[in-house]
Amino acid sequence: MCRVFRWLAKWEAVIVVSFLRIIVGANLVYP
Repeated sequence: MCRVFRWLAKWEAVIVVSFLRIIVGANLVYP
């Protein structure tokens, strides 16, 4: 169970980082 939770947390972090990167990129392109 702990392993599954760690796996989900890892993917959640990847999704959050990519989402933030998209937001920052959009703000840089369209200030």
